[in-house]
This record gives sequence, C-alpha cells and structure tokens, in this order.
Amino acid sequence: MRHSRTFDHYKTPLGADCTPYGYYEMIRDEAVAQNRFIEWSEAYGGFWVVVGWQESVAILENQADFSSSASTFPQYATPSGKQFMLAGYDEPEHSKYRRIVQAPFTRPRTLRMLEQMRSLSSMLLDDVAGDTHFDVCKVTDRLPGYAFCSMMGLSMQNEHLYRRFAYAMVEGANDPEAAAPTMREMGEYWLKLIAERRRNPGDGLIDAMIGADCDGRPLADEELLEFCTVLVAGRVRQHACVYWRTPCTAWPGTRICGAILPAIPRSSLPRSMSSCASMRQPAFSGSSETPCGLAMSQ
Repeated sequence: MRHSRTFDHYKTPLGADCTPYGYYEMIRDEAVAQNRFIEWSEAYGGFWVVVGWQESVAILENQADFSSSASTFPQYATPSGKQFMLAGYDEPEHSKYRRIVQAPFTRPRTLRMLEQMRSLSSMLLDDVAGDTHFDVCKVTDRLPGYAFCSMMGLSMQNEHLYRRFAYAMVEGANDPEAAAPTMREMGEYWLKLIAERRRNPGDGLIDAMIGADCDGRPLADEELLEFCTVLVAGRVRQHACVYWRTPCTAWPGTRICGAILPAIPRSSLPRSMSSCASMRQPAFSGSSETPCGLAMSQ
C-alpha cells in the first residue's frame, strides 16, 4: 500500500535524525517509481496529496479554480471575523499586503532581531544553568511569546496576555461562543494600543506598520488590527490552504481537503517551515513538525 494513501501531516513519523525528511522522501520516491504524483489519502475523511513539482506549480498558479481564502488546518478565529491576513488572501490583495508587511524587515532591523533572539535564548538558559536535569519544553515554551514582544516593541510582562489571545484564536474556530469574550478583549486591546502608538511612536514592528505606506495612505486601524492578529497567531502552528472554486472534473470529489508536497530533494526543504500565503509559489505550511504544504477544500 502506498504511504501517501495514509498520509497524515499531523502524524508524520520521525527518523533516526529526529526529522520527518526520510518519510517525505519515501513518499516522493514512491510517486516517482510509479509515475503517479497525485494520490488520495484517507485521513480526515479524504484529501488529495500532490507530490509532483509540476502538478504543485499548476495548482498554485491556477487562481481561477483554487483559492487561499478557506482555511482548514487549522482554522483561526479573529477579532474582526475577517479572513486570516495573508494566509487567507488571494491576489491582488495578497501581494499588496505582503509587500507592506515585508517592508519593515530591513537588514538592520533583522540583525537587531537576531541579537534579541540570542539574548532571550541566553536569558532562558540562564534560568536552568545550575540544573543537572530540566524539561526542554518548559524552558523554551516562553521563547515564542518573548520573541513576539521583543519584535513588536511590547513589554514581555504581558507575554501571558498574548498567549491567551493565541489560544482563544484556536479555540474560537471550534467554539466561537466560548472564545468571543477574549476575541472582543483582543480587538479592543490592539485598537487601544494602535491609538497610543500613533500618538507616541516606538521602535517595534507595530510602529513600523503604523508608518507604512499603503497605496499612498497610512494603514487604517482595521488593517493594523489584522496585522497584529496574524503575528499573535505566530505563537501557534499555521497552515495555509486553497480550495476549489469550481467543481473539479480532473479529480473526483470536490468537497475535500488536501496537501501539496512538491517532489524536491531534502536539501531543498527549509528546516524552519513558514506559512504559505500565496498560491503563486510552491511553499510549505506549518511548523517543522508538520510541514505538509497546502491544504485544499471547497
């Protein structure tokens, strides 16, 4: 039985090197050997696993039949109720906002962020410097929140608040009513902070975005809220997705989800996966634990 038929991007087996690369190579090699680059997986009710490079490019560039606007793995609640910024945007909105979001990541700012990450990592390691045994997960669990605060120019004392916001975004996808109070609190918090930073600018990413140019105008509060929301979600795993706009005659069954895994060598796989927010370029979504590619559903 082909392994792609049981492919589950949430349960990828790890090899001796503690990575899933061997598993992905096996699926790729099976596809090459049988010259079959699109396969059906029975996981999650069934979805298409696209392994071929050419097939992946064809899907990612086909904006008439596929879209990024329906998130499935996982869904997120947002304070505004709008589609997730970038990951849920199609062209031309995606490229427009991607250029704006990328602008603050200049080389000097990125180098400062690198030093900030090193400093934060050292701080967390100092907490266990005298211990002979410690839980790595507990030590590193605070790093994403601290990194978020550092990059945004926010106090690390509020890390627990942003953690609560991130968890509520995940909870809200399945239980909107339970997450609604925190979603309202989150929206009010960011809008209040945006107003304060407009009056008293700082040196964080949020300040850079407030000063960004969007077609000759500054970003509106609602747009900045979406920016803050997507960065909060960076604390948890993200998965972009595409869905069929029209019935798919080439592959039977349209109300399905799927994953794209281009057939490229392991050396080309990024070790730190990032969310794919555009259908125009092959990419992977999720963390290094779940690098599945793109999910598709109608």
